[in-house]
Amino acid sequence: MRDELLRIKSNFTPPKSLAHTKLDIYFESMEALVKAAIPKSAFPDNVTIENSTEYFEKLHRMMPLITWGNLDAIDEYISVTCICQAYQTDGMGRFTSDLFSHWLIPGKQVGIVNIRSLNFHFVHYKDVDYFIHAMVLHVPDVKDHFSVKTNLPTIANDLKLNILSVQHIRQVVSIKPLTLDQKKILIQENISSLLNRSSEELTPCIYDIMNQLLIKASADKKINHIKDQLEPLVQLRPTAFNRDIFPEVQKYVSNLKDSFIALRDLKYLNRVISYHYILRKYLTNSLHIHPKKRHLSIKLLRSKLLMDKNPIPILGVIVGLNLVKENEVFESKHVLKALQSILPEVDKVQESSITEKYENNRVVTIYLEIKHPNKAAFKPNDIKLLRQKLPREIKNRIESVMNPVFVHRNEEEVMRNILDLSKQLKYIHDLPQVIVNFHKQTAFEISFLVILLRLVKPNERNLKELFQSSNTILKLYEHDVRMVGILRKRYPKEANVFEIRLDKKQFLRKDFSLDLHKARLCVVSEITRLIGDVRDYNGGMIAKQHEVLTELKALLTQSNIRNDFLLENFFYALTPNYMQSLLSPHILKELFLKLLSVLEHDFNKDIYYMQTKIYEEHYLLMLGALHPSFSRFISKLLDELLTSCHEFTHALVNVYDITCVGFLLKFDQADEYRLFEDHIIKALGSWKKEIESETEENTSFLNTSRLLP
Repeated sequence: MRDELLRIKSNFTPPKSLAHTKLDIYFESMEALVKAAIPKSAFPDNVTIENSTEYFEKLHRMMPLITWGNLDAIDEYISVTCICQAYQTDGMGRFTSDLFSHWLIPGKQVGIVNIRSLNFHFVHYKDVDYFIHAMVLHVPDVKDHFSVKTNLPTIANDLKLNILSVQHIRQVVSIKPLTLDQKKILIQENISSLLNRSSEELTPCIYDIMNQLLIKASADKKINHIKDQLEPLVQLRPTAFNRDIFPEVQKYVSNLKDSFIALRDLKYLNRVISYHYILRKYLTNSLHIHPKKRHLSIKLLRSKLLMDKNPIPILGVIVGLNLVKENEVFESKHVLKALQSILPEVDKVQESSITEKYENNRVVTIYLEIKHPNKAAFKPNDIKLLRQKLPREIKNRIESVMNPVFVHRNEEEVMRNILDLSKQLKYIHDLPQVIVNFHKQTAFEISFLVILLRLVKPNERNLKELFQSSNTILKLYEHDVRMVGILRKRYPKEANVFEIRLDKKQFLRKDFSLDLHKARLCVVSEITRLIGDVRDYNGGMIAKQHEVLTELKALLTQSNIRNDFLLENFFYALTPNYMQSLLSPHILKELFLKLLSVLEHDFNKDIYYMQTKIYEEHYLLMLGALHPSFSRFISKLLDELLTSCHEFTHALVNVYDITCVGFLLKFDQADEYRLFEDHIIKALGSWKKEIESETEENTSFLNTSRLLP
């Protein structure tokens, strides 16, 4: 009767292609394995088919069953059989084989010479499906049999706990109404009951493993759902989604950590992957059409982290762009800096950044999440602000990697500078004379060559000791001291030649270019703080420029305008350069306001945009255009104007793909600026006609090409 009760049937119908392999014999052998693995005590002799249900239920509670051959008999082949429920135990066979192969004998990998598996149910008990996995291990060395006899029962017990834990975790994860915290509690209670220990006695290691298993199971489930939900999109919108989305999804998901997937809503993950695919496809196509143009696309997605009790509002940002130059670099840190320049209080969500590169690393897509520190939701005004300003900030943050610069010290020039400075020290109370020149830059530092001449008075401290004993950001190297004369036969003239190095991080601008003026001013300021007032011999013009720029920034701040990066680009673009220190900050403020107005203009309506103003006997004119040929037109226009009798200052700035040029003309009579204005308007008219003529020719050509067979 026992043999009849334990008859099994496969849960699948063999395919026709395997009809010649005689699978019936295989199924019979698997049935024999099942009967051998089930203990005789589970089915006494008096059990009948009619009353067998309770015994099958008892057998079900005994699962998983793990049996092995006689370990007392020295045999180089050892059989191990495992039977468990088929539900929620996918991958058990592979895991069991790896476990015994790698851990049965410490330090050795055990060979597996035979594996048999089958998904089945009992003929007289169809309510539950089971899975059997049997293998034959090869242990040729007799010395290893003692290790096998010792380790096999322990490994079998660990395997049983693993199967039960994973099965329970997968069942808990499938319960949708429960929160992640509630699921953790259920799993913790289950594991503690399996180990016959209270929840408080569970070690942190076991709890961490349980938590990782929960996250892994949740992530696996969501990945399968993502693929299922993308299938209808491919069918409904074949122009937007091709079949190649599936391998791309697989590649994208492989970069995601299980914790990332488990803590995010399924619909949100679908949106992230879908938008990433569309954005990448758009950029790739755009790059093929306009390979030398900058293409940028941004998508903002609001969501929440599925934490235990209080979900945390987050904002996902997908940024895609192409790198125009070979030395350009764009990473997640640049996106974060751009976001924080608009919303300073936001923080990055840990382990949320994903970077992908395509088209030989020319196309970069970055996904990043941000959150408010107080867990507040993102308001519509925040989203509106990001949509308006983020594209410009992103373009400004693209970094250009420059090779380190090294300039060998010219000793002849150093001696000439020392002689020039020595001539400046004529009286006892003359200030120390300083020349500060850029020397070199490395990956992390910037250095200046400093020549400092001073009169050495009684009790004067050595310059090197002064630097070493003071708290300063300046690092002094290669200090050379020379005596180059004596004033009034009493006070030696001391020439100090040394190299000053600074950490260049604090002098990097938004686009990661190095602000050399700011670094030099820092050096002069620190030297003044350490030794007292000095005369910046070669920095008079630079100091005056800095003074004008600082006052200009203050004027704009009063008007609630803060855009230092654009302002500095505009200021240092003023030509001739000496006008940067001569022009009034009030006049420059008016011209800069015109620049901002031009940048805000909608160039889809007009080919160019011009604004003018009369301010304190100065004629101000600002021009801007988006058309690629505008830069060539401006270069030609400037050549014409510079050969004329007009004396003017101009500033050429390229911002957000818009070319802008500003003019400042000081006049004594109205006829002067009117002639200047007429000349520019006439040139603009000619340029506009050329553009319209080219557009008509291109349109005519396209229309003609459509008519061709």
